[in-house]
Amino acid sequence: MRKKLFALFAFVVSAALFAVGASAAPAAKDKDELDLYAYTVADLNVVNPETGRTLRGRLYRPVTAGRTPLVICAHELGSNYVRRWPQYGESLVSHGAAVYTFDFAGGGPKERADGTPGSHSDGETTEMSVMTEVKDLEAVLAAAQTWDFVDSGRIALIGGSQDGSVSVVAAARHAGDFKTLVLLYPALLIRDDLHKKFASADACPPVYKYNGWLDVSPVYVKDMWDYDLYVDMPKYDGPVLILHGDRDEIVPMSYSERAAAAYKNARLSVIDGGDTAFRARRSRRPSASSTSTSARWGF
Repeated sequence: MRKKLFALFAFVVSAALFAVGASAAPAAKDKDELDLYAYTVADLNVVNPETGRTLRGRLYRPVTAGRTPLVICAHELGSNYVRRWPQYGESLVSHGAAVYTFDFAGGGPKERADGTPGSHSDGETTEMSVMTEVKDLEAVLAAAQTWDFVDSGRIALIGGSQDGSVSVVAAARHAGDFKTLVLLYPALLIRDDLHKKFASADACPPVYKYNGWLDVSPVYVKDMWDYDLYVDMPKYDGPVLILHGDRDEIVPMSYSERAAAAYKNARLSVIDGGDTAFRARRSRRPSASSTSTSARWGF
């Protein structure tokens, strides 16, 4: 079922990017009849000029002539570009859009609890916050706008969980640079969660195990203590697609409902049976009605 969700997701995002026409776009067909592109995969790093840190990532590039749309993917807190994100990359690039996935500086531990590799980028989690990740994302955007195969007028941004919040900020600050914004199970509750955990912005100890598993520092708390993501949302007036599972055990649906109302041009699509990151085996794709509505909205 998740493969169907990825395929649908790729179709609707590609529809938005190809809405103005492109040399890489397939002829107009039903989504089940689209010609899929061959593609290449290569590691590609970006250096954040402000911090000097290397952000390591992977580029999925369709085999086609001319410039192509680009989708920038921002992974969840503690994740990396080789876990869940290859499925998004492979689905999207096969529909004709280049895809860049990368690890944030300090966005996760170097080794995960299960012994698998963690973050590939420079930096430690105790140096990371939502706002440091915004700076990393801005560095990736600036670099991508110089890549000679990218149509800089058709760049989409996808952010999951915490990096849904990061993407909200980045899209508000660079509203003219992102044609489309997609938020996957966005963790828009971070400020509220921090207020529950600490009496004040200065109450965080030098090292704190956030949600019991990830070491963070006071910078993580202070950077978001007074930041209202919902104030940023109306600054971006492009199309926004929000995907949220109705069984999400971490972020209540009300946060995404409020976001859908705050944006000028947003659609909330509820994933039936979907938990956080849509891991549940019974997760189902959005309903036919929500899909057709998304298509009318440019998705």
